[in-house]
Amino acid sequence: MCVLGESRSLTGSAQRITNENGVKLGLVTEDVAGAYARAVDAGATPLKEPAEKPWGQTVGYVRDLNGVLIEICSPMG
Repeated sequence: MCVLGESRSLTGSAQRITNENGVKLGLVTEDVAGAYARAVDAGATPLKEPAEKPWGQTVGYVRDLNGVLIEICSPMG
């Protein structure tokens, strides 16, 4: 399961990630970097490149063509 509330902690970064339309989708995959790259190649707006979190999960963020915030993450534990 993705930590869907985690984006709230990103407000201190140089690029603020907001949930403008109230919709956020979390997608779980073993290949976060590959899924992130494919999403961006398909037209998604890159927001935060995949990075490993202290709890071991890899998480990245994009926004789709409809403005939906998408969290791409590895499985937990």
